[in-house]
Amino acid sequence: REPAVIKKLQEGGIRYICGPTGSSQSLAALAVTTPAKTITTMYAIASEAGDGSRYPWHYQCTFNSDLQAEMASRYLVETLKLKKIGILQENTAYGEQVVAACQTILKKLGVAPVGVEVFPITAPDLNGYVGNLRKAGADGVLFWTGSTPITAKGFNSMHGQKYYPAIAGHSALFADSLLDLVPAEALQNAAGTYYKTLTWTDKEDIGARQLEFARKANAYPETKETGVNVAASPFYDFLHMLRTAIEQEKSFDPEKVKRAMDATKDYQGLLGTLNFTEKNHAAISIEDMTMATLLSGRDPKSMAVFRKRAA
Repeated sequence: REPAVIKKLQEGGIRYICGPTGSSQSLAALAVTTPAKTITTMYAIASEAGDGSRYPWHYQCTFNSDLQAEMASRYLVETLKLKKIGILQENTAYGEQVVAACQTILKKLGVAPVGVEVFPITAPDLNGYVGNLRKAGADGVLFWTGSTPITAKGFNSMHGQKYYPAIAGHSALFADSLLDLVPAEALQNAAGTYYKTLTWTDKEDIGARQLEFARKANAYPETKETGVNVAASPFYDFLHMLRTAIEQEKSFDPEKVKRAMDATKDYQGLLGTLNFTEKNHAAISIEDMTMATLLSGRDPKSMAVFRKRAA
C-alpha cells in the first residue's frame, strides 16, 4: 500500500518525506518517489537503497545490510578469533541479502560456515535449527532476524540445549523486551551491530549531544521499550542535513536542495560522520559502527538508547 500513501502525500503538495519504515515498504515507496523527484529518507537498511544512481532522490542515513554483515562477521572471526561459524537466518528478503553478504565476507576471511539454518518467522520454535548448529560445532553464530518473538525463541532454544556460542547479529537484538523473555545466561555472549556514537566503553563516555537526544526521546511515552529504534532511525540526522541544505541554497526547490545534499561531506551527525556524493547516497561507513552487548541494556547508563561496546 506504500505507493498509494506516497501518491496521496504528493497530491497534497508534499515534496520531502521521512519514511516509511522497513526495507520492503521503502523499496515499494521508492518506485513512486523516484520518478516524482521527491527527496526522502526511509528507515531501510537494504543496501540498494543507498545507491544514488538507482535512487537519486533518496538519502540513506543508516548503516546497511552489507555493513552489518561485515561488522558482525569480522567481530566473530577477527576479534573473537573463532573459526567455526554457523548462520541462523530468517527466510525473508532481508535474511537472504545479509547472509549472502556474510558468505562473501567469510570467504575473504578464509572461513567457510559449518552450517546455515534457514527458518520461517512463523516457526513455533528453533530447537531443530539450533540443534543442527550445535552438532556442527559452531562456536560463533551469525543470527539474522528482525523479529523479537522469533529471536527469543532462538535464544531460549540455545538455553534449553545448554549451548552458548558467541552471537553476532542485527541491531533488532537490542529490543528491551528480549531481556524479559530470555534468561541472562543465554545472552551473555551476544552482541549486535550498532553505532559507535550510541555506545560507551570503560574509557569512553557517551557524548553530550547523544545524551541530550536520549533525554528528549525518553520524554515521549511512545518511545517506551523502543529507544534503540528511535535513536538509530535516519530521520533526526536527515532533517538537520536537509535544513542545512535548504538554508545554504535559500530555496526549497528539490533540484537545488539535492545538489547541496549530494555535496555533504564530513557532517557530524548523531549517528556518525555522514557523507554523500552524487552516486553514493549511503551516509554511514563501517568506521561509524561497532558491536555492542545485549545485556548492557539493563545498565542504567543505557537509558533505553545506549549500549556498551563488546570486546
